[in-house]
Amino acid sequence: MTEEKERAWIQRLNEAPQDLAIVAEINGAIVRMLSFQCRKQRRLLIRDLLAWAP
Repeated sequence: MTEEKERAWIQRLNEAPQDLAIVAEINGAIVRMLSFQCRKQRRLLIRDLLAWAP
């Protein structure tokens, strides 16, 4: 990933309230980064699951 693309990705993480980035640094240098990104998904209701059951 280019530095420009990485900066854009980090910016999107910062702007999304449901996302989280954790950065690990040693002596000011980033050594690891972990991100959690939530996506909207339709929740299935029990009645929806039962409708699919044979």
